[in-house]
Amino acid sequence: MSDERTGPEEHEQEPVPEQEVAPEQEVDLATDVTATDREAAAIEAAERARAMQPRTVGLWGVRAAGGLATIAVGVLAVLAGSTLPAVSADVRMASVVPEAPAEARVCAGPLLGIGDASGDAGAVSVLASPAVEASADEQADIVVDGVDGGAAVLRGPEVAGAQSLSVATDAAAGTATSECGEPSTSQWLVGGATTTGRATVLTIANAGTAPTSVDVTIHGPEGRIEAVGSTGIAIAGGTVSVIDLAALAPGLAAPVVHVVSSGGPVSAHLQHTVVRTLVPGGVDVVDPVQAATSLAIPGVVVQEATGVQTQEGFADAVPALRVLSGTTTQATITTIADGDEPIDATLDLVGGQVQEIDLSALAPGTYAFRIEADVPIVAGARQVRIDGAAVDLDWVAAASQPIDGSATVAIAAGQSPVLHVLNVGDAATTVVVAGQEVELAPNGLRSLPVQAGVTSIEGSGVVAAVTSSGSDGIAGHGLTPRVAARDGIDVVL
Repeated sequence: MSDERTGPEEHEQEPVPEQEVAPEQEVDLATDVTATDREAAAIEAAERARAMQPRTVGLWGVRAAGGLATIAVGVLAVLAGSTLPAVSADVRMASVVPEAPAEARVCAGPLLGIGDASGDAGAVSVLASPAVEASADEQADIVVDGVDGGAAVLRGPEVAGAQSLSVATDAAAGTATSECGEPSTSQWLVGGATTTGRATVLTIANAGTAPTSVDVTIHGPEGRIEAVGSTGIAIAGGTVSVIDLAALAPGLAAPVVHVVSSGGPVSAHLQHTVVRTLVPGGVDVVDPVQAATSLAIPGVVVQEATGVQTQEGFADAVPALRVLSGTTTQATITTIADGDEPIDATLDLVGGQVQEIDLSALAPGTYAFRIEADVPIVAGARQVRIDGAAVDLDWVAAASQPIDGSATVAIAAGQSPVLHVLNVGDAATTVVVAGQEVELAPNGLRSLPVQAGVTSIEGSGVVAAVTSSGSDGIAGHGLTPRVAARDGIDVVL
């Protein structure tokens, strides 16, 4: 390995000591797993089948957690003495195949600006409109509708999508891509800032027909932010709620946002714009992530230092890693570069407090990061492109679920898109990208040029993301595997 490459830079000051976390700062990242629509349909179908048949001897129960449904059958044994005869019965089984509900993917929608020249802080304007790439089962059509607010909703079997946008105005300049994601009742957003010249807009889209209520929790380097008006946010069906994050947490350099819906699932994104002394300095759309004890961030581009980062107001124009843990713990961060040996480092995390690690000491190149902890965490990485006076940024979301099998994915339009594939398994594997075989050792990282549009990935234990970079700026999005439909559920009648 080259001597120029090092792991995430460890600060020279003493490690952050463990602290007692006040009750109001505690955050339970371990409860972020909810049942999917397919699972709910499967359970409902099993209930109907059981109701139509008489039961024999037995007790049954259904337990749904973490995307896994199991049916446990217990035989009722009566041991009241030797004079009672043994009870036996033939167990009848049936396999129930539920009808899979229509899949939906919700895109982030147009880039929005808050406020206007007249001083109206509540004014919302559209700074750029997106272009959407979509894919689905080749035997079915994609239905594209939307919500009141401009976000596209893609519906169909095995549907996937991604959007891209570019802007060059006095208010914003840069490019951004985003994956059209599956709605969820709990999601985390790692990125953005609300310091001077930084605007971050939280959009929450309800693509369903029923209203829902949403709670928003914000964490920063000092812990949880107590924000008035962040709970009980009502969002009508088919609409988007737009929230200026600075109204809830002003002056925050490193926010992490948690969005929880108590009704139907929603789709949340952060839209981030930077302006330095009236000069636009980048845009980004931050996709949601899920908490897990094992995360992977593929494809973080580190550019050669230009000296711009040393100027006042450019502290966020450097690559960085942002991490949040719900409880105090120690995380292991593995830095991976193509062709080099992985480097492990440890990071002390204080519960409820966001940590941001400067990555500018890394040699120029493309990196991946694996983060392991004994409690659920969330993370994201910032990559930056500086081209003369033009500065742009992009937050790469951490993946918690690897691709396992074959998937058709959508690559957003962008300049020179590159697909990054990382093997997070314990053994070597072969990944097939658009018919091209790629061999990956454990912790192996490869970057492949791809075309915008629809492509296929087949592999096991890999995570993938796309980066586009050019004169318009830098942008990227993850490739999240879809939740596999169930073949059926065996029930006892």
